[in-house]
Amino acid sequence: MPSPRGLATVDPVQLDHDELAALHRYGPYGDVVARRAGQGDCEAIYEAAVLLGPHHGHKAVGYLLNAAAAGQNIAYDLVPLPGDRIDPRLALTHARLLAHSAKHSGDHEAVDAFRACAARYEDYAAVPREG
Repeated sequence: MPSPRGLATVDPVQLDHDELAALHRYGPYGDVVARRAGQGDCEAIYEAAVLLGPHHGHKAVGYLLNAAAAGQNIAYDLVPLPGDRIDPRLALTHARLLAHSAKHSGDHEAVDAFRACAARYEDYAAVPREG
């Protein structure tokens, strides 16, 4: 079944309470992403993974793999090697690209969400990590 944006749908993701709360903090667009991901929209699943990022570890990686398997191939760019985390610098790039795309399409709520996400990644990427 095609999603509203014309991409294939996959099995819906079951976002847990913490993930729903994290998406909600991105405002109305975060809630839209949560709803669409819960309906199996592969683009929304990819966007949820970007918004959740390294803070939600293996589940975010699972969402990326789910979205990529359904045709959202850009999601593969963020999939880390086994045992690694999502690279916050790559996630920052994806958040900026999503904000740019949203701006181009006139979706101001999405612009706000992905700019806030990018700002979070800028802070996260600036902190040195062990190993």
